[in-house]
Amino acid sequence: YTDLAIAVSRSTAEFVIGARLVRPERVRVVYLGAPVAEFSQQRSPEELAQIRHELGIVPDEMAIGTITRLHDSKGNEYLVEATRLVLDRHPEARFFLAGEGPLRPALEAQAERLGLAGRFVFVGFVKDVAATLSAFDLSVFPSLWEGTPLTVFESLAMGKTIVATDADGLVDVLTHDRDALIVPKRDAGALAGGIVTLLDSPELRSRLSVH
Repeated sequence: YTDLAIAVSRSTAEFVIGARLVRPERVRVVYLGAPVAEFSQQRSPEELAQIRHELGIVPDEMAIGTITRLHDSKGNEYLVEATRLVLDRHPEARFFLAGEGPLRPALEAQAERLGLAGRFVFVGFVKDVAATLSAFDLSVFPSLWEGTPLTVFESLAMGKTIVATDADGLVDVLTHDRDALIVPKRDAGALAGGIVTLLDSPELRSRLSVH
């Protein structure tokens, strides 16, 4: 082994150090990145209104969304459960889950059981991620475990207000009350509480979206 390692995640860095493959001072964590120019571009009010219209968002609705894979690690079942709790406080909220995966039928059935028809939207595959993300008032990451999700960097580049769990990978790059609200994973009540806190406080949403 050489005495220099480039790790793509903190967990990888910890492994190579723990296995004594590389001296700690020779290890650096290199995170994924997002195309900043694409995700930080300013969109006119007319453009945003058109994108939101295409997603079915009406002017007075607060759009809470995530763009993700519908797999176990992403914790989307907790987002579906949290939606019912949020709507009890904020009926104007509308949730959007963009992406595909093997858990979609189970998630759709869960949403139906909770009476979320029309308030929890399964968007499916999206080609223009930046456009879809721009339509959200809040970006949510309910993950149970992660590497380093690219969509976090995309949300940060766009200046989105973020609610995220304390899953590994998310807390590597997000700091509670600085650029996100961090809540415990596997806890729909805590996730709903974080979303409600931000919906109740435009000032907090604004502060967390400035980087």
